[in-house]
Amino acid sequence: MAEKPGALSGLMGGLFGTSGPPIVFYLYRQPLTTDVVRRALLVMFASNASVRLVLVAFSMGLSSHALLLCVLSFPIVHFTTRLTMKMPPPVRPTVMRPLVAALLALSGIAMIAR
Repeated sequence: MAEKPGALSGLMGGLFGTSGPPIVFYLYRQPLTTDVVRRALLVMFASNASVRLVLVAFSMGLSSHALLLCVLSFPIVHFTTRLTMKMPPPVRPTVMRPLVAALLALSGIAMIAR
């Protein structure tokens, strides 16, 4: 059964250009603490974004505007991540999981509607 989430993630990653929703769904179903899930997602998404950036830079090049946006966004993402690690939102995991599932369903519906 462990192959199914990986296959779903690969399929959605190829279809939509992001494998985030299946990874988030799979991790939140595991008996892990919210902190571990958050850190794992941060590492996975940062790695994915870094690899894509390098591949795009080598294949098509990057405009100066795109580089500026990358440089400006890094401190904001870093600060927000650190802040939420020190002061997590006051939401219980039993509330957070259905909320995440609803957001994932809405993002899927939005992709289908387009």
